[in-house]
Amino acid sequence: TPPGGGMEGPQTRGGSSSSSPARRGRRRLAAFAALAVSALCFRDVLPASSSSGALSSALRGIWDEDTRQRNAERVKLEQLRRSATTTEFTGEPSHLRMCRHLLPRFEYALEVDSAKKRAEALGLTGMNLANIPELQMPEPIEMEYLIVEEDEGVCRDASAPHLALLQIASSTLLSAASRKFELNVEYRHNCPSWRDGASPADDPVRVQEMLPPDLLESSPTYQSDGIAMEVLAIKNICQGCVTETEQSGVSKRNCALFTRPTVYNPFVLNGKKRVKRGWKTMAAKRAQDLEEKRSVEDAQRAKAVQLGIAGVSAPAAAAEGEAATVEGEAAPAAPEGDAAPAAPEGEAAPVEGEAAPPAEAAAPEAAPEAAAAVEEQAPEAAPESEPEAEPAEASVARRLQEMIEDTARRLQEEAEEDAAEEEEAPKEEAAAAPAAPADPTKAVPLGAAAASTDRTVAQKSQQLPTGIVSVLPILVDTLRHVANVWNDARISSIGEIIDGRVSNRPGAMVGPTQKSPEEQEIMERRKGEKTSYSLETNDEAVVYLSCKKENCADEEVGDALAMPFYVYSTEIPRHVAAITVVASADCTVNVEGCRAHGQALAGFFREFYPRAAVEFLDEASTYAAYARMLNADYLVCPPGVGCVLPALAQLGRSTLVGNPHLVPWLTLLPVESVWNATFLHFQEVPVSTVEEMDYDVFLKKIPPGKIGQCRQLRGRLGTWVEDLDFAAQSQYVTPIRHYAGEADLRFQPSPESPFRPATTYRWSESTFPTCDAQRLTREGLCDAMLESETERIFVLGDSMGMNMAQSLWKLTGHEDNPSEFGTRDPNWDRVVECGPDYDDFAFTISFARNDQLLENDRPVDINTGVRNCFAYCYPWTERYAKYPGKTLLVVNTGPHYQSHHEYQYTMRQVIKTVDAMERPNDVMLWRTSVPGHRDCDAPNLKPFGTYAEYAPTVTDEYSWDKFVGYNDYASKLLDYRARDDRRGPPDINPKPPPKVVDGIPLPPPPPPPPSRTRMELLDVYPMSVLRQDGHVSSADECPTCAAGGQERDCLHWFLPGPPDWWGHVMYSHLLDLSRRGI
Repeated sequence: TPPGGGMEGPQTRGGSSSSSPARRGRRRLAAFAALAVSALCFRDVLPASSSSGALSSALRGIWDEDTRQRNAERVKLEQLRRSATTTEFTGEPSHLRMCRHLLPRFEYALEVDSAKKRAEALGLTGMNLANIPELQMPEPIEMEYLIVEEDEGVCRDASAPHLALLQIASSTLLSAASRKFELNVEYRHNCPSWRDGASPADDPVRVQEMLPPDLLESSPTYQSDGIAMEVLAIKNICQGCVTETEQSGVSKRNCALFTRPTVYNPFVLNGKKRVKRGWKTMAAKRAQDLEEKRSVEDAQRAKAVQLGIAGVSAPAAAAEGEAATVEGEAAPAAPEGDAAPAAPEGEAAPVEGEAAPPAEAAAPEAAPEAAAAVEEQAPEAAPESEPEAEPAEASVARRLQEMIEDTARRLQEEAEEDAAEEEEAPKEEAAAAPAAPADPTKAVPLGAAAASTDRTVAQKSQQLPTGIVSVLPILVDTLRHVANVWNDARISSIGEIIDGRVSNRPGAMVGPTQKSPEEQEIMERRKGEKTSYSLETNDEAVVYLSCKKENCADEEVGDALAMPFYVYSTEIPRHVAAITVVASADCTVNVEGCRAHGQALAGFFREFYPRAAVEFLDEASTYAAYARMLNADYLVCPPGVGCVLPALAQLGRSTLVGNPHLVPWLTLLPVESVWNATFLHFQEVPVSTVEEMDYDVFLKKIPPGKIGQCRQLRGRLGTWVEDLDFAAQSQYVTPIRHYAGEADLRFQPSPESPFRPATTYRWSESTFPTCDAQRLTREGLCDAMLESETERIFVLGDSMGMNMAQSLWKLTGHEDNPSEFGTRDPNWDRVVECGPDYDDFAFTISFARNDQLLENDRPVDINTGVRNCFAYCYPWTERYAKYPGKTLLVVNTGPHYQSHHEYQYTMRQVIKTVDAMERPNDVMLWRTSVPGHRDCDAPNLKPFGTYAEYAPTVTDEYSWDKFVGYNDYASKLLDYRARDDRRGPPDINPKPPPKVVDGIPLPPPPPPPPSRTRMELLDVYPMSVLRQDGHVSSADECPTCAAGGQERDCLHWFLPGPPDWWGHVMYSHLLDLSRRGI
């Protein structure tokens, strides 16, 4: 809260209330705290039957009073508006017109502000300041109430909504200043009045026209927190805007938002820094501190006496004192030269040469003088305010005195801490000429003390943020309100269609159920969602295309920029249910290639996100375009300004390219303003103008330095191609002795069929061929493990995870089984020796059987069929945690869950469990679940060519249809986690070129150490569901095999087979993490 806030001074005639919403909120909270403390501290002097009732009554009184005050302010404001004068349009931006009306009124506001600051420094709160002549409170003056409206050019601007909104925000900021300092100049954009009744079909609605008339009244943030500002700062901004316009002849639209800093710097006076200390020796400092302590005590006693004069009891006085302490309103005058607090993180830095208040001598004796001035009035009211003494009141008085002494003691301790810090100050500061210390024996007149407090309060106040930072929360509230209006209409129209996506998206089961009547009855009794997809992942993504600086018709700035496909694919999670590419009509009409770019992007999404509904929109209404962006769960913005405000205002997750040349003020925003945004550094994102773009070359390329991004792209869009050369390299040295290896054990090669059919296919990437999976070998895996300093691969899961672990062991060239032949040991550890070429490095492959990933204390034994979780859930956490080396943890569950909420709960618990182990160097890969195939035992099966071919075959047998929904939840949860790990202030400033030594550029510095386990998705679902062939019950593989003791097994595959590719993808993922420095 800026200094001077909360003083009850005289009001301008026709002016608005002096108390801001923020200050009222803080006073109310402080009063609540004071009343609660009073009830506890003084409960022994109050009747037991009345204490709780009195407290409740007092609390209700506070709320009632606050409500009455708000209603009275609202009524008064409406009365003023009815009699107000609407100013004329002059051709200047509205914020300049606001400034021209405000400037003549700032002198009065400065006088009032100065008087309030003097009162605050003296601890004079809660009284009519006009009754204290020494404060020099000016007489109220008559001010006509003026309303400034927005001009037609801004309200009807459909080509630059970003700039139009900033113009409206600029004038709103000045309107907030006028309201705060009672200057009677209000801004109301009144944009709907310019439509003249035109229908949306004939005249598309602009976002400016949907804003509330008064952005301040409709903003919950403003109503609760207000805006921190200083009178002199706003005056200087307005004077600068007007001067700039008059000198250059060009109106700069948003100078009120981007002038920095927005408050004068108290350290700067005539270009020189003030001396910080007001004492030469420690003895002088101790004398000064002692005098300050006495001043504080005298000021607080004076205030207590004044409250007594007003008829306030001692307990209420104590509560009032506590409230003042909470609010920070009553504070002792700081000694001359004390340093002001540093600017908070994210706020604008001071600029040298700004105006500063005149320097005066410090006067810690001012508080006693004020007390003496007040005590002169005490005898008149003494009979009323001091009733006959009673034991209870004596106790209250004693406790009030103790509170005063405690406060003074705390101040003394803080002063001693400040002294210790000053002792450690730099030598150059110690050498500076100190100011003369205050003479504790000499009284200082109240006028001199009051003049001194202007500088003292300015030193105490923090540097205020730039205008855009201050007004952005109000603009965010307004845009969210606009989005809600649009979304309510949308939901009422197509809400059922949106919710219906969970049951009719591609990948959901179609046709009659495959469950038996008994299974259907059991599933009906289960709680939770019954559909293939969950509403938790029914998310939408939006991509907005416009020109980089809007105004596409302008040949100088009307470029539209494109990014390669891989950027969108890594920022839009694979689980989204709908993707909408929205192109502004200004772009499609005025920029050649803008529409073609949007359509090409939509076509790519249809291929790469085969389960999502993809749409391309040529949107003429900026209102609808902004509403779509604001309501999106994921928003991706190519370089430009058109998407910035929705990206900061939406409640979903947004990605934008941080370019300081386009949006330089992003670096000023505090972290809480960008909590949901991911900023891609502009030097790391390839861009091209859509007019000059080679679609086939540019859009599908992945720069060499971005190959590590392949781990987000690999395995999602491609085909299985027959490759006998690859098959020859991929066979195991010996068959695995397990039911999964029965087909390989019984296979008889021939010249026509040298390999089992299911082992002859290789996965080939379609869109991103540079992301093809690398074949896992012992040498390659040793390289990756050694380079990443990983010493163990720990596979955790059910029988499908066991098959993956078995595959890893055999792919590394081992002849034996990973577990002892003839046993069903579900938990094992095997060491892979890399040999002398790797300095005898070795790593461990471990498997832990836990079908549901959760532990319990019940007995379990797979050999005797003893289950403890509807399956086999062996302990794993202790075994995982006690290993000292870095571990790659590969986790999966799904086949042993039949409902979404159970799976979602389990995944959250596993993540919490791993985080609680505090192994930040580990990497966890959550492998997606792969369902079985309905007709796996049909003859002559080949892999599906596309996901569209597979989707109609989805079956609800064993709840396989829900696996796609399980995987989507894993995608969303891990995406949220990754964004949280990247959260922080925008780092968009240009990066320096790499250092070069002997002509060789040095590698970039390593990233900071992780704070928790990295968790990513190992997505094998898209490639694996295309493999209907090769299952244990396949008619083409081994008709005589026992299928692991089951009559029919269309879930597991024979080995070698498709699960080998899970190992290849895992190995490639590890390469991306290790060799690319990620």
